[in-house]
Amino acid sequence: MTSKVQELLSRWGWRQHPDAWSIPCRDGSGNRASITVEIAKDGVVVTSSTPGPWLIHPLRVGRLRAALRDAALSCTALDHP
Repeated sequence: MTSKVQELLSRWGWRQHPDAWSIPCRDGSGNRASITVEIAKDGVVVTSSTPGPWLIHPLRVGRLRAALRDAALSCTALDHP
């Protein structure tokens, strides 16, 4: 039950961790997937719920770009207090 709720919230852009961004997409078979951008100690980590390639809707590409930018800026701010 909990995983279904988390899956629905993830589709709506909810983040479980404040230093992570989730972008909905489709995998190579057309199934729903998500790409996650997270802040790590040494930089930015990009992971996916399924192996690539991924199909990202053009409007979601902007969200991915913004997530990468925000994560990189956050890493920079953490490196230089």
